[in-house]
Amino acid sequence: MDSGESSVFSKDKGKSGDGAPSRILDFPFSLSEIAATAEEDQALGYAPLPFGQLPEDRAAAFDIYLKIKLKSALKPRFILCCPQGQIFPPEWRQKLQQVKISTVYFPVAEVNAVLGHLERRLEEDLESPGRSVLEKAILNYEVLEVWTRNFFSSTQDRADEQLDLSLKCIDGLLHLLGQEKVQRGFIFDIRRHDRDRYTHSLNVCLLGLAFVSHLHWHLDKARAFGLGALLHDIGLTQVPAELLAKKGALTAEERELVEKHPSRGYRLLKNFGGISNDALMMVLQHHENGDGSGYPQKMLLADIHPWARILRIVDSFEAMTEDRPWRLASPPRETLQAMCDDWHKSQIYDPLYLKAFIKFLGTL
Repeated sequence: MDSGESSVFSKDKGKSGDGAPSRILDFPFSLSEIAATAEEDQALGYAPLPFGQLPEDRAAAFDIYLKIKLKSALKPRFILCCPQGQIFPPEWRQKLQQVKISTVYFPVAEVNAVLGHLERRLEEDLESPGRSVLEKAILNYEVLEVWTRNFFSSTQDRADEQLDLSLKCIDGLLHLLGQEKVQRGFIFDIRRHDRDRYTHSLNVCLLGLAFVSHLHWHLDKARAFGLGALLHDIGLTQVPAELLAKKGALTAEERELVEKHPSRGYRLLKNFGGISNDALMMVLQHHENGDGSGYPQKMLLADIHPWARILRIVDSFEAMTEDRPWRLASPPRETLQAMCDDWHKSQIYDPLYLKAFIKFLGTL
């Protein structure tokens, strides 16, 4: 905690991140006061944590903040509500649930403590017989969301050891998807669309895992595919955020910069021993089109790695069914029709995998 910042954890008045006196339970919370721009939060030194992942009945291993942003304010305030070493008060938990606040925040500098907490939570809750398939899937999704945001935004050298938690989540999701009598449609119940690169990559991973499970892939193969799908857009971290949020048409120079992201992602990941060559090809080739019109290498279908062909389909479907700054989401049925039309016009997609994907969606 900064030396000039007090906690509002106690009943006595403390201070918020901007020095204003405050008490958590005195705030007239409403959803209109909670900003949801993750990129800005990261720049301010805070990262989101799903409310459901707060430590329960144990002292927090990291500082927990609330984020308040009035409509008239230029930037949000991050208010320390539970310091490291103290238990989050039940009455505050109840109040936040009542006003449907779904996210708290932690300092980016304390991410290792957060990831350690999430890993312990994952191990404990997944073994609990009282947890439903949906609850366990949400837990894996939310832990993977925090991991992905940290891995993508890391400014330090990434290490193979950092992949361990993501692989545990991928294994957990594959286990749930592989259980008998489990309806894989739960993947649409748990995915989120927050208009950022993290949840898009996470949703592509989730949908891809469900698809290759439908294809009865071996666990190790499916796991490697899931990791490649999760990391496929990491090269976008080297593209300015304002360019990705641009609503108008890109200039030729801007488009060239965006189209470099598969190559940049490949270079970021190629020295990781824990990422297979198949997965690396997914990262490098996920924007290649079967007719040679894609990028960065303008490859024809026969030369594109099979896993990248699958990812091209899953990535397209996920991207078209979520809102983007320049357009609204398309319904799934219309999206599939548009993808089929694209194939008939120019054979962008692998026809066998596209047919299999359509059949897969029909089972959900």
